[in-house]
Amino acid sequence: YIAFTVRPWHGFEEKAPVFAAAADYAWETYGLTPLFLPIEPRLDVAAAHQVAEFIQKAPYRILPGFSRSDQIIGLFARMKVAVSMRLHGLVFSASQGVPLIGVVYDPKVSSFLSYINQDLCIELEELSLGRLSACIDSAASRVGNSELLTRSVTRLRQLEQQNTKVASALLEGNP
Repeated sequence: YIAFTVRPWHGFEEKAPVFAAAADYAWETYGLTPLFLPIEPRLDVAAAHQVAEFIQKAPYRILPGFSRSDQIIGLFARMKVAVSMRLHGLVFSASQGVPLIGVVYDPKVSSFLSYINQDLCIELEELSLGRLSACIDSAASRVGNSELLTRSVTRLRQLEQQNTKVASALLEGNP
């Protein structure tokens, strides 16, 4: 499976066909079934349906959403590649060692990717099938590269431990 986590945002509607063509590309090139995983179901399911209108070949699935984060994290763990506009989709993918591609609509997305030393990202305004397909190729080449993926997960866990220590110090009055 290849996860797609899309969200409505200014300019998204005109890029929906690009996401759809990339879903078809992943299916035809790698046999990856597109699975749309909503982080904010109220908004993301509708965005997924906008993309699905343009899918021509891939047997995609749109999930309705989940009430528990462990369910969605479990699904991300089973993906071969993840394409996400949502920060939480990237966090969940990275935490499970899944090769990921960030579609940047807000600096928090690119900042997170930089924070964990991940290089596959595209600004929403610059999204094209050529660029997204190239990122899918790169991400697919990383499947099974445990050293590369472990580095991101290790970095994420180190940052979490550091944040926990800082929060504890602040709560104890020792900044």
